[in-house]
Amino acid sequence: FTRLFNQGMLHKGGFVMSKSRGNVVTQDDIEEKYGIDTARLFLLFLASPDKEVEWSDGGIEGSFRFLNKLYSLVENYEPENSLKDRIIVSKINKTIKDVTNYIENFQYNLALISIMDFVNHLYKYKTNIGKKVFDESLNKLLPVISPFTPHLAEEMWEKLGNKGFVSLE
Repeated sequence: FTRLFNQGMLHKGGFVMSKSRGNVVTQDDIEEKYGIDTARLFLLFLASPDKEVEWSDGGIEGSFRFLNKLYSLVENYEPENSLKDRIIVSKINKTIKDVTNYIENFQYNLALISIMDFVNHLYKYKTNIGKKVFDESLNKLLPVISPFTPHLAEEMWEKLGNKGFVSLE
């Protein structure tokens, strides 16, 4: 091997999750309640993949709330004016650059922090952005978030009227 990468362990209640200990949260339970993209986002957000982390029910609910906020940008957008267009264009370009760098360095949690920061920024100024800039920002954001939440990204991509798969962008 030229490079070995070991993943960290997932803990719950101070102990490593294991069937024998009875402290396992199953993928099926999370998928049924929140959707599998929420689980992916939460686990990647916790820490770098090589770190040991503690499971948090509140954390998974926070991830679910964030994804609902992101999805609402597609569902409930009513443009008013374009006072913040240049700021948003600059912010999405910086986000893409930062996320690309973080992914290349296996810093998935930092990539997600950048994405969340942009989504919060877009959400905050959504009524002050022109429709063209808003749509372009979402169309640039979805390929960036697709590796983390592929199912949601594909659904949003289709809702925005795009053809093909966002994963191929």
